[in-house]
Amino acid sequence: MTKQWQGRWLVALCAVLTFLCAFSVSAHAEAAKKKIRFGIQTPPEVADPEDLIKLWQEAESWGYDSAWTFDHFIPISGNTKGPCVDGWMLLGALATKTSKIRIGCMVTGNTYRNPAILAKMATTVDLLSHGRLELGIGAGWFEFEHTAYGIPFYTAKERTRRLKESVQIIRSLWTEKETTFTGKYYTIDHAPFEPKPVQKPYPPILIGGQGQKWTLPIVARYADAWNLGNAGPAKTKELIQTLDHLCEKYKRDCNTIEKSNLTSLVLGDDPEKNAATLQRIATARRLTPEQAKEVLLNGNVEEVKKQVQAYIDAGVTHIIIGQRQPYDREGLQRFAKEVMPAFR
Repeated sequence: MTKQWQGRWLVALCAVLTFLCAFSVSAHAEAAKKKIRFGIQTPPEVADPEDLIKLWQEAESWGYDSAWTFDHFIPISGNTKGPCVDGWMLLGALATKTSKIRIGCMVTGNTYRNPAILAKMATTVDLLSHGRLELGIGAGWFEFEHTAYGIPFYTAKERTRRLKESVQIIRSLWTEKETTFTGKYYTIDHAPFEPKPVQKPYPPILIGGQGQKWTLPIVARYADAWNLGNAGPAKTKELIQTLDHLCEKYKRDCNTIEKSNLTSLVLGDDPEKNAATLQRIATARRLTPEQAKEVLLNGNVEEVKKQVQAYIDAGVTHIIIGQRQPYDREGLQRFAKEVMPAFR
């Protein structure tokens, strides 16, 4: 080979290496953007919250990233006349009983409170937790609860329009010295707001819901995070693609919005026992066995890892495991020890 050709080969090789290095840096940057988080949600459908508080402390010690209550006044599954304590009041107590885990309410029903009052409640919890709150909020959906407690329910369209105004008001109260807002549903007149939250510019706002016509445009425009409830990987991928198109409309990078999935966990090495547990959960949630297998994490460790990966491949970046009493501490601890490290 002549010196001329050797020189050309060296130039070409350097170009290839430069491209590969740039690609590697880009890939690592993209991976860093999509850090995977894991959390738990414990609906406060309890008469005594002490065991729930203990579970949160254990989840924190096991390495979970987030823990969530919910915002309902009566149980949403099973016996609607059973016990249910207030999720936001409990969240304030949980803020003082934990130290590292991110906390929130998944999700707050916007119809239950004036947005300025909710902003004050959320700020108080952010202060109590030293900056660990994530504000979960949605349009509201449980009609029976609204009727039972005399809370106006409105149409689905109006509920989502109210949600849009509320998010704008809350963000303004958190960042401006005074807020004046005149909307169709809410009016705020030169409202002062002190103290501000610990987190700057404000605590992350997570919006929940799957509605492609009214809810997802609000997510695309205002949300820092999005919870799409419980959907299988195929449906999840479809919804995230829809959100991506909406983000393009509002000139947002969809990757900056965290996507979370709320599911349940059936983790064990005994197929028969797993099947029985899955059937019980499916019955309680009014799912067919086939639907339960599609949307719930179930099986042995390797099977559950594959299911987690399927959600990640669909675009999910935060997996949250719902737990009701009696809590499956063994399953949660095993998931933390044997599944989560594979995605960290």
